[in-house]
Amino acid sequence: TTATQGRNMLINGEMVANQRSNGGQNVNNSSSKYPVDRWHSRGEGGKNFTVSQIAGASQGLGVRHYMRAQITTHGSVGSHDIFNIRQNIAGYNVQRINLGESTCDSMALSFTVRSSLAGTHSGAIQNSAQNRSYPFTYTLAQNTWTEVKIIIPPITSGSFNEDNGVGLRVVFDLGSGNNFRGTAGQWNSAQNEGATGAVRLIENANATWDITKVQLEEGTTCTPFEKKLYADVIRDCMRYYQKVNSSIISPIQGNGARIPIPILPIEMRSGPSPGTDGGTFTEFSSGTTRTITGFYSVSSKGGGYAQ
Repeated sequence: TTATQGRNMLINGEMVANQRSNGGQNVNNSSSKYPVDRWHSRGEGGKNFTVSQIAGASQGLGVRHYMRAQITTHGSVGSHDIFNIRQNIAGYNVQRINLGESTCDSMALSFTVRSSLAGTHSGAIQNSAQNRSYPFTYTLAQNTWTEVKIIIPPITSGSFNEDNGVGLRVVFDLGSGNNFRGTAGQWNSAQNEGATGAVRLIENANATWDITKVQLEEGTTCTPFEKKLYADVIRDCMRYYQKVNSSIISPIQGNGARIPIPILPIEMRSGPSPGTDGGTFTEFSSGTTRTITGFYSVSSKGGGYAQ
């Protein structure tokens, strides 16, 4: 029996948590950006798009935010290009599926999506090594919110991580090249970002693609989206990324400084790595005081994680 609570293996599927809160971000060649917590986007191929969190009130979604991708520099896609938005799911959170075993269960993927580009869009489920992929398709009318439900059959071969590294990737393709697309509706031994023949958003000037209420659960039934309290969503996100705003005293020691990192409210997936987006430091040196205001971030890196 599938649990009623904690059934969604994805975090922040309603796009509400956004600790960075840095507005729309441009995704260009070989860059990854984070429009909301746990979700990141990738561009490889010389075309550009922006990703952002959008307020979604008065649209009947039952949630108040969605994520948008909008094409800013379009062009024909090369065979090796990759353009996507995805979330990496921790291996601990996919243990319930028995991936790669004879007892493997099905998975049910659901989401609410719309696009200015009508047609057949695509995405994929991938393992950590990206040598097992399940491309899927969904069809949209222009600028119409659509509830999509996809049943993913068991996979009884391949290697799947089940610890604190990447267990599965849920990928939404924005127009990857032919070398990264495969036959939809089956598990393929390849790195498929999407499905053969699907539309390519990146080739269409100013095209938009919006998504929210993304859920991946065990079984063959797509249940209603699991709505959580905001406190629960942000707590789950903080296992992978935390942004701290506080004053830190950093006494100078020779040519460097010793900067204590505060005790974090949520234990992170791995040892924190201080970010590079400024800091709030009070520095004492030779009787002088200098204060640098702003934020510093603490994020978990490594293990193939985006955040």
